[in-house]
Parts: sequence; structure tokens; C-alpha cells
Amino acid sequence: MRPIARAAFFASILATSLSPLASVLAEEFPAGTDGELYYTVRIDLLPGDPQTVELDGFLDDPVWECAAWHRWSGESDRRRGDALPPDFTPISADKDFFAEWAAVSDGEFLYVAWRVTDDVKQNFENGGCDVWQDDSVELYIDAKNDGPNCPQSTSNCYREDDAQFAIGLNNLDNLDPENPDELVVGGLAGHSSCDFNGQPAPDLIRGVVREVLDEELETYRGWTAEVAIALTTEGNLPDPLAKEPDGTPTWEISPEHGSVIGWNVQPQDDDIGGGRDHKLIWSSRETVESAWRNPGVFGKMMFIDPTQEEIPTLIFPVDRVICRRNPAGTVTVGWFGGEGHDPAEEIRIFVDGVLTTTVPGTENRVILTEEQVPQNGRDHIIGVMNGSNVAIECLLAESAFDECGGIRLWNLLGAYTGTNHAPGLEAMREDFMTDGVATEKTFNWHPGASIQTDFDGAAVSTGITPDVEPTVQALSAASSRIDLDSFFSGPDNVMAYAQCYVINEGEPIEVFCDVWSDDSIYVTVNDEEVGFANEGRGVTGFCNTPQNTFGPFMLESGENRILLKCFDGSFGWEFAFRFSIDGEPFTEDLGVQLASDSPNLPVLDLTCQRQADFSVVLEWRNPDSTDPDVETRILVEGEEVATVPGDATTATLEDGVIPRDGGVYEVEVINNSELPSRCVVLGSPVEISQFEEIGGQLLINCGALVAIEDKVGRVWEPDLIYLAFDQAPSNVAIGNPFAPDIDLDALEDPDIPQSVIRTERWCDCDLHYSLLAPEGQYEVSVFFAETCADCVSGSLGGNNIEGANRVFDVRVEEQVVEAYSPADAAEGDPNDGFGAIDVATQLDFRVHATDGAIDITIEDLGRGNPPENAAVKAIKVTRVEGDSPPRFKRGDVDGVGGIIITDGIYLLNFLFLGRDAPPCEDAADANDRGKIDISTAIYLFNFLFLGGDNPPAPGFEFCGEDPTPDELGCEEYDNCE
Repeated sequence: MRPIARAAFFASILATSLSPLASVLAEEFPAGTDGELYYTVRIDLLPGDPQTVELDGFLDDPVWECAAWHRWSGESDRRRGDALPPDFTPISADKDFFAEWAAVSDGEFLYVAWRVTDDVKQNFENGGCDVWQDDSVELYIDAKNDGPNCPQSTSNCYREDDAQFAIGLNNLDNLDPENPDELVVGGLAGHSSCDFNGQPAPDLIRGVVREVLDEELETYRGWTAEVAIALTTEGNLPDPLAKEPDGTPTWEISPEHGSVIGWNVQPQDDDIGGGRDHKLIWSSRETVESAWRNPGVFGKMMFIDPTQEEIPTLIFPVDRVICRRNPAGTVTVGWFGGEGHDPAEEIRIFVDGVLTTTVPGTENRVILTEEQVPQNGRDHIIGVMNGSNVAIECLLAESAFDECGGIRLWNLLGAYTGTNHAPGLEAMREDFMTDGVATEKTFNWHPGASIQTDFDGAAVSTGITPDVEPTVQALSAASSRIDLDSFFSGPDNVMAYAQCYVINEGEPIEVFCDVWSDDSIYVTVNDEEVGFANEGRGVTGFCNTPQNTFGPFMLESGENRILLKCFDGSFGWEFAFRFSIDGEPFTEDLGVQLASDSPNLPVLDLTCQRQADFSVVLEWRNPDSTDPDVETRILVEGEEVATVPGDATTATLEDGVIPRDGGVYEVEVINNSELPSRCVVLGSPVEISQFEEIGGQLLINCGALVAIEDKVGRVWEPDLIYLAFDQAPSNVAIGNPFAPDIDLDALEDPDIPQSVIRTERWCDCDLHYSLLAPEGQYEVSVFFAETCADCVSGSLGGNNIEGANRVFDVRVEEQVVEAYSPADAAEGDPNDGFGAIDVATQLDFRVHATDGAIDITIEDLGRGNPPENAAVKAIKVTRVEGDSPPRFKRGDVDGVGGIIITDGIYLLNFLFLGRDAPPCEDAADANDRGKIDISTAIYLFNFLFLGGDNPPAPGFEFCGEDPTPDELGCEEYDNCE
């Protein structure tokens, strides 16, 4: 939203400040954007006689003649009404519901008025918190404008500054319906339950409701209302004698020029009784009805001082913040959105309310050190604040127990298929994960541990994707109610393991365990069965009434191994677990770990990575139980190939030890525990004969298991041998042959078959392809299509109610396309928020291979799916003619290698004193205008000393080619590695 110059109505006011308001204003107050932004004018600051609103329901105050009346821009899953003019003309049976609203403010109150056209009055069946079932209007406020955007799995994300007011026609039956102090409301207010239950709250909201009759027919025509909402309330501040706040909101809304709150309006209509029939939704962000639980789908309201000449730019806070603890102890923080933010303004990062660091406004992630976010067993709140000056936060949950006493730190392994919601006790007791050697009882659980489940033999499970090795993933959840459905991306008829080590610092003690589950659950403690529930059900009574209590059993001193098997049929998939004594949660002297302290731990966090010289580097971390006097052995496919000292944490296998033949090789590292830690190395990169000649072409079908031939005889190869395994194992999605065809019209190559775009490689990690390529020029096309309806929102063609959008970065060599969304790019502008599923898209690159390989990476933007999972359909690489263009660093005028003041002086000396020309004109062209003049020097000095824009691509940090054709050359540049 761009700043709006002094509006006509402001000019009119200022020019004739003594005239009556209605005659002064030739135009309405500024309208904003329907469904997105409403401008609320401060009527107490208008020149002339003071203006106010009389709360009588007649809507005859002069300010309502000037106010902008908004209607709606979205709808719920029920039919929305047909738009009618606002003058209450007669209506027919098929046009029975219309509503519009407006708002103004002064220094103390937000005034809201509405008109509803309706043919049937329903106000007798429902009241209190159920008033929404009858004729009513809901008003929503997010006073801090900070969301949060509530995950679908969370029942309610209202905070103390969020409120829903439901005002219904039942107010016509009040003892004194014309007394504003008698207005009754229903709704929520930062309490996640019914806070307003049909009682007056005059300190917070006042108003009057009136019915409208047809003057000729004297029949019911609809209703009007005026309400005033207090801009300051302290109702939710805790009473020292109470355990909880009282349920009314706490906020201090400042109606200063340009201040913003979250806002939504929802009229509702009941025609035949028994419940609501129609609903209108103003906020366009709310694609499916969810405002009652999710302040993240509200629109915005901005307060306007009419004496100011410009309306400020609306800067949206970032939409969503994700934070996670990395194995090295660092914390990765990523965020999305933030429309209107000036990229030249830094983004501020807060840890537990303290400003910790800043990053450039162009960034969408940061890695915080362990010192900045200490691992002290406490939760941390990470906040990201852009120019909106609103911090959007994520919870880094690191304490072992939540307020319910439940465990929220777990190792998760799965999802294993081939089961259902109630498999029976005998099936529950089976081993779903064994590889034929390690079992549930002998497997060494820790994050990153993997097991080659024998899907065809020893294991009961029919398996997850067979070519993906099951790997333990750590989860630190915000609460002990663990949402497996979201974690594993919503599969059905599956089971998963949840495991942790509970450390009892006290004496052995007899305890029970309380569980909740959706669906069945099986529990063992120290490898002994303690209980199970075999039924299809949803979680009920969480935190208050356990669905099952198992025991008693002994919780030993020291380490106790907890193992759950969680089964699911369809829909939700959740569990919660805690210890209890005499019905009360028990956590005294208890801690939780995700790795064992026993003396037989294998090496931890093992990684294998193929290097540019084709050697393989192994790295790991030694547990405290490591014996440095016992050599660590390294095996490839079961054969010992090397040994290193017991305290070593790295080893290098030279080229040839693991062949480069396209095969998949298992590497084992075995320390004194005699337990192996495993990683997988591809026998890649492989030689690509197609690149020996100009015009040679490599076609890769990502996610495919076999090669296919297209109709013109080209072979699309499976991608596995070209993947560089410097990542977690990835997944393949084989297209459903019965699904609708994917639209391929946007692809430049008309002969790409459906079967190529139907398959997909995806991962909750980076996808990295490394292709051996002689030095030269190459054209690279990368193909995508969003085929997951549950991964994107309705505006993008999907059905996710949270406005999700799967996005990732696409990097080919040094060129990068940031935050690419296949769904968003499929229709209209790539970043307009509107798109489609089942439509193929492509990104094209021209690159210069210099190091013997072309690297193509789909960069994951954070944990979870949606929106971050990296995914790719196919890749086409063609060797093309052309001299290798020069490579340089933009702004390095003197060619020394860095950009400092001497570069600017060199440029001025050349321009005005006749000194030597820059050795590389392209490098000296700091602003990439295709010429070198005084503006170039000004741009360079602004960058160096005034915080000006960074030099354009290839930038000043890394060498690259000039992406912009011009007449400048580069005769000499020697500072590229």
C-alpha cells in the first residue's frame, strides 16, 4: 500500500473548517481496501465543531454520511448473501441477506455501525455465547496486530489482546433496549472459551440495536446498530486472589495516526431457526471460517488523523515465525510475509523480549548462537520485528514438561503404514521397525538414528517409502498434546513411535501414567508393557481428565526408557502422556532426554558428504561414553575400510573407496559401544557423457524409480544417482494415474510427458543435485507443479484453511530465485497470492560451469509441510555454445578484491583527473547502469557510508557473471577463487 497524498476530503475540511461537517465533506472518508484494510478517521480531530456519535442505533450522525461503508470480500462454507443496495429497497425470497458496516473513532472509543437487510427476524432461540446461531454481527479485534496465525491443529490462539464480540437481535428484548449500557454480547476474549455470555459489559462495549420496518408495508426489513468499543481495558489483568485472568481482554489501543490493529466483521443470518443459515466474512485472508479461533486471518484497521497530509504505508508484520534448535546448539529462525516492509530497513530479532541481533531487511532467516539462546532447560520466546514494529513470535520449547505435567520432548519414528485406528493388542505388540537384528528393545534411540527396517521380512509394517531409511526425528512441542498428523503431513492408516528417556534424580517410586490419544496407543516403560487403548477415538478432556490411566509401575532411579506406539485411521492423529500419583501430575525430580547416558552409546550425528575431489568426508560427535583407547572402525557395505583413534570425530575416505558408479553405499562407524551409526553415500556424481558435445542434454525425472522415454525418443532418467547426499533422506511421490492431468501449457518444451511431471522428489530438507560438467555454458530448466491440495490455501487452488503456501528457494550455481511458490507462480503474477494446483511451471537459468560441476539446490525454508518442504518435478540441462563471460565482484573498481573507500577514490580519479581506467569496467559499474559516470561514484559512496543499496548481481561478496547485457567489458580481473 503506497502512501496516499493529502486526500480531497482532508483539503476540503482544512479549507472550510467552520462549516457544518456534512456540507464540508465533498467526498467520503478514505475507503481503504475492501476485505484488507479499513481507514478509521479520528472524528475528534476534524476541524470545526467537535463531532461525536450518539449511540441510539439510528445512524443519523453526520459522520456516518461521510464514513466509508464496507461490505464483504469472502464467505464461509455456507452460502453468502447477494449484494443489495444500502437503501433498504424491497427484497425477494432469493435475496434475503445483505450487510454493510463503517467505523470512526475518537481518543477513547472505536465506533462501529452496521445496516443489515433481512426478511426474517430470528432472535428468540439462542443467546449468550450461542447468539451467533441467530441474526447477529461479530466484531473481531487483535489490538496488538500480532496474530498469531493459528495452526489448524490448535483449538484456539486468542491472547489477552484478542476479542470476538457477538451482538445479536436478542438485544431487542433487553429490559431497556435503548440504553447503551444494557447491550449484551457473546463471544471470546483471549480466554479460548466463552467469555462474554450474554451479559452487559459497559466498561468495554456499549451500544443500541434497532429493527427496521418497511414504511409502507410495516413489515420487518432488517436491523441497524451502533456500538462503542473502549480503546483501553484492563479486564484481563490477573486478580492476585484468582488463579486465572477474568476472561475480558487487556489492551491499550493508541489511535495515533497510522497505528494499526487486526480487524474483522462477520454478519450472520438465521431464517428458519435451529442455527445459522448464512454468514458474510469481511476479511479476504479468511478463506475458510476460522476467525473465532485464529486472529491470524483478520484484516487490518488503520487510525487516521485528518489533519495529516499523508496516509502512512501499511506495513504488515511477518506472517509466521518458525524456530528450531539445531544439533550444534544453534537456533535457526525463519519467517514469512511482511508486505510493505522497506528492505533497506533492518529486521530486529528478540530473544525473551531482549533485542539480540538485526539482519538486513531482505533476509527471511537467521541463525542464532547458543550464547544468544542458551540451552538452560527453559523455553524461549523468539520475536521477529520488521518495520511494522510488531514482533511476531515463536516458542522454542525446551523445558521437559508443560503446565499440564505432560512430556513434550520426544523422539519420533515413522510413519509406518499397513495398520489402522484399532489394530488389536496382538498387532500392537509386534515390532514395526526391526531390521532383523536391532529391535524395539535394543535400538539405540537418539535424534538422527536410523534403521533399515526389513519391510519384506522381519517387520510387520508394510513400510513407508521403501527407498527411504526410517530416521528418528526430535520434537520439542509447545505443549504435551503432540500433533502427529501435522508432523508427518497427514497420512492415514499408519503408526509411529514416540520415545524418550526420563531421568529420575530421586529414589525409585511407584507411579501411574495418564494418556490421551487419537486413535489407539500402546505404552511400555523400561521395555515392560504398562497399558494400551485399542479404539478409534479423538482426544477429549486434555489436561484435565485422562482418557486412560495405566499402572502402577516403578519409575527407577536414573534412566527410564519410555516407548509409545501411536496408531491412526483417518482425520486427527494425536497423543499426550504424563506421570501421575493419586490422580495428580507428577514431575518432581524428573527430567527428559532424547539420548541415553548409558555407557554404550554409538557415535552421534554422523554425516557423510562427497567432496569436489570425490573423496567422502565423515563427521560425527563422540558421546561421553567414548573410550579414546579403542579404535573407531569404518565399514562400507559391511567391509572394514579404515580405522581412526577412538577420540577422532572425522575421517576421509579417498576417491575409489566408495565407487562412483551410481550405486547407493552404506557407511557404518563403530566405536567402543560396538553399535553402528550409519549414513548413506551415493556413488555420485557420475560422468555425464551427454555434456561432451555442444547441444548435449541431460533429462532428469525427479522422484522416478525407472527411466521413461518420451514421444520424441528422449530418455528421462531417475534422479537418485544425481542427488548429493549432504542432506537428510528425501522422499518420492509417485503420481496417481487416476488423478486429473497436470496442465503443461506453460512449459516451453511441448514434449515433456505427464508421467514426468506427476513424479516428485520432496524433502523436509534441502534437495541438492550435483552434475559433473566440463567448463562451459549450460541452460538449466527446473520444473515444478503443486499437486498437494492440502499444502496450499484456497486462493492458491488448495483447501488448507490456514492460508498456507509451499515455498522454497531455487539455486542454480550462484543464481537464486527466492521464496518460489509453484502454486502462486501457476496463475497471474508469481507473488500475487493467487494461483492454482495441478499446473506445471518452470524456472530457466543460464550458467557457467567453472569447478567441474553444476549444483542445483531446492533450499528448504524450515521445518514442516506446508509451507516449507522443498519439492521438484524434473530438471533439463543442455550444454550450449558461447564464450565463458568474465566473472567479477560488483563495485571492486581497483580490482584488489574488496570494496573500500579506495575504490571510490579510484573511480573519481578516473572520471575527473584522467587517471588509469578500471581494469574491469563491469566491476566498476557499481549500479549496473551500463556506463560509468558520477552517478556510479555516488551510488558506491552511498553503499559504503550511508547504508545505500547493495551492488546488483553478482554482488560484492562473490564472483559471478554480469546478468545485464551492456557495452562494458572486463579485460582483467584476477580476484575470483
